[in-house]
Amino acid sequence: LLALKTLSLKTSLGLKEKLITHGLYKYSRNPQYLGFNVFLLGAVLFFNSFFASITGLIGIILFLFTAFTEESWLKEQFKEEYRKYCKTVPRLI
Repeated sequence: LLALKTLSLKTSLGLKEKLITHGLYKYSRNPQYLGFNVFLLGAVLFFNSFFASITGLIGIILFLFTAFTEESWLKEQFKEEYRKYCKTVPRLI
């Protein structure tokens, strides 16, 4: 939730703003997806069922694909600034 708050709704909707590199974004390029994946993993462990495992795995895969697909858009929007950011901050952790 903190990552989503830092990113802001305007930026989340793809409206061109500035590249966010503060807050949790100093440590991970995708802290929101990391948080969602940790939540899904916790839910899978909590419910301890086959169906929760399948659903959680699908959710985790979708969030990972989303992080990868957004990168080309970010490279196009922020050019060299984003490339430098990628060199210093890991995608997830």
